[in-house]
Amino acid sequence: MRVESETVFACVATGPLYGLADQYINAMYRMLSKHYKRPFQLRCYTDRRREVDERIRQMDCSSWLEFQQDGTHPTDYKIGLFNPVYADCEELIYLDLSLVIQRNLTPLVDFASGCSQGLVVVQDWFYDGYNSSVMRIRPRDMKYVYDDYLAGIKYPMQIAGDQDYIYGSTRARGAAVALFPSEHVDSFKRLMRLGLHDFVAARQCAAQALIVKFHGRPKMHVLFSFGYVFFKYRVRYWLHGHWTLPVDVKRLRMAWLRK
Repeated sequence: MRVESETVFACVATGPLYGLADQYINAMYRMLSKHYKRPFQLRCYTDRRREVDERIRQMDCSSWLEFQQDGTHPTDYKIGLFNPVYADCEELIYLDLSLVIQRNLTPLVDFASGCSQGLVVVQDWFYDGYNSSVMRIRPRDMKYVYDDYLAGIKYPMQIAGDQDYIYGSTRARGAAVALFPSEHVDSFKRLMRLGLHDFVAARQCAAQALIVKFHGRPKMHVLFSFGYVFFKYRVRYWLHGHWTLPVDVKRLRMAWLRK
């Protein structure tokens, strides 16, 4: 039985997940163990058995048939965490597997737990909406998002998947939603683009971020492969007069790969 003082972290791994699901799940647990010193559990909601650290709780979501219909998106499974029957806890902190935790997560958890709103989420970096890579969810308060999805209600989508649906459902009700401070979660893509125009600001943002999110391309296993950074980024930055990158890729690599 879970001790009430435990922080519940959750991730979702369905399908092949780049063919590297186990690596990504284990990396998440290692990063949490390093950067969060309070009691916690990591729940992985998955549609198949994963060969991962035995301390990770594997939660079978293969029976969530509503997310397996024609026209659904793989990330729609995250909406299942808004259903208190599926997510049996008072609150949880959801983390995408495609991110790197590089600093102490306690400020993020304390901020989220101190918010009265049912949802704390990230403001998207590129358009007016949410980025659902990190969320603090109170399922009982937020069940209406899952109910809307189950009822087939449609909302405008700029990007297919869960995050615009969550945005649409909360906006339709005028629900109060809290946003994580920008220094808690930042985007690798945004930082690398910013660095070409304001290197100092990008480096400062990258250094202070607790979490760096990877979305689109590249994902971590590609970025950290031999030669990718040199050919993709270093040459471009050299042409802009910078001999280093605004993001410390070596630090991110060590955070993701090492204990």
